Amino acid sequence: MRIQRNTIITLVVFIFIAALLIIFESRANFPDPDSFYHAKMATIIRDQGFIETFPWFQWTDLKNTYVNPHLLYHVLLIPFVTVFNPLVGIKISAVIFGLLAFLAIYLAARSFKAPHPWLFPLAAALSQSFIFRMSLPRAPALSVVVLIMATWAMMKKRTKTLFFVSIIFAWLYHGWPIIFLSLGALFVADFLTSTINREKSFWHLFKKTISRQKENIAATSAGILAGMVINPYFPENIAFSVLDIFKIGVVNYQSLLPVGQEWFPISLGGFLTGCFPALLVTGLTLAFFVPGLISNKKIPPFDQTVSIFTFLFLAGGYSVLCFKANRYVEYAVPFMVLEAAVLMPFTISFWQQELWPVLNEVLKKGRIKKIAIITLLSITILGLAAGAIQTTTGSNDYYQAKQYEPATEWIKNHVPAGENVFHNSWDYSLILWYLDDTHYYLAGLDPTFMYDYNKEDYESWWKLSTGEDKDVSKIIYLFKARVVIIDKRFGTAETFGKNLITSGLFEKVVENEWLEVYADTTL
Repeated sequence: MRIQRNTIITLVVFIFIAALLIIFESRANFPDPDSFYHAKMATIIRDQGFIETFPWFQWTDLKNTYVNPHLLYHVLLIPFVTVFNPLVGIKISAVIFGLLAFLAIYLAARSFKAPHPWLFPLAAALSQSFIFRMSLPRAPALSVVVLIMATWAMMKKRTKTLFFVSIIFAWLYHGWPIIFLSLGALFVADFLTSTINREKSFWHLFKKTISRQKENIAATSAGILAGMVINPYFPENIAFSVLDIFKIGVVNYQSLLPVGQEWFPISLGGFLTGCFPALLVTGLTLAFFVPGLISNKKIPPFDQTVSIFTFLFLAGGYSVLCFKANRYVEYAVPFMVLEAAVLMPFTISFWQQELWPVLNEVLKKGRIKKIAIITLLSITILGLAAGAIQTTTGSNDYYQAKQYEPATEWIKNHVPAGENVFHNSWDYSLILWYLDDTHYYLAGLDPTFMYDYNKEDYESWWKLSTGEDKDVSKIIYLFKARVVIIDKRFGTAETFGKNLITSGLFEKVVENEWLEVYADTTL
């Protein structure tokens, strides 16, 4: 009966998570323009194979050498963008890939023999910041799946699995270096557990730790190396990784450039509210861990202690990284709940022996109290879900193709193919490119690509776009563009538009509530 009940609860939990993801994807807009890029790249690979240049962004090095760091992700998208409209297909893929991330949490928790393993994906799903990241029509959800698989394989000494998962990670996602954080956390956890259990010299324990972890180190390193070398973009992908991973991901020019919102730090309040259910579950299991040990009257075995420390280091480390870039919440939350999962076998005994009898005695005194507690829990879960839905779907009407279609339609009808289009932000160029790949744009994907290509031209573009530089003739002779698109989201859009009209070089040809298009008067 208990097995059947747990199966039913697990099924209900995943139906609930699926419903949340479907609601998120039912919104008309996309949370960011990157989804347009991924949908378009999947169709390009389907129709043209692996492209090696990206001529559409003329003020970046991508026009000469292009490396696709999401290669496998784009290949996996091909069935979705083929069977459905690409923008619909990528939303459907987001639901499926998001569910896989929660399934990975569930299976990992169950493999560590956590009681009630459905609790951990549920806690993660009710954490607003995490489920938002998992609902993105992008690669983060699959990266969580692969990272959990890799970390599990390290802990379980499944070196063959680890090797192949490492290859997959290198093909799937440009964030693959984080796999070495799991390896490092496991190594430190192993060494720390050794020092607790044995009184021997530092170097002796260090060598023993290396001996125990050498297969994990070799499998991970060999897998990543194989994924980089057995790659249609080798060897250019090595140099590209320095820019894409180090400069964008590690250095992070947020103080110099208008980078994407995911690269800005999270506030303490945002972290606590966005991760509250995961923090609560983890906090409770940590609080009951020592009483649970006393109740069990035994110390966890070596491997379990290593697992506890590993997940603790990863959860803590990624939580700290959230205050550098809020996107790291997509890794902080899974390792929080998996920390709770490995602790649960020890805390459950304290709960069953000390707390449950007291609660059960209270519940026996009245059916109304039991109903009240169940109702309260249900309202809490539904309230958290409603909050996540409101935060995700009710805050923004950007980004939609229909907002930019009037601009790209006018350009396609009036501007010769192959000409440059000037735009006042790097982000929405991905939508312009999705709608019109017959023209070229300045930059996209990240402003670092333009900044790294030519700092002086980047500064000129930025000052023109913000209205600080009134010499808009530079748009024609420096950037070789005869048409300008201004997105009205930015407070400087009005000033920029006035500079264009005042110059006498441009006239307004298209306008809606979201954008304005100005064309050279000679067109």
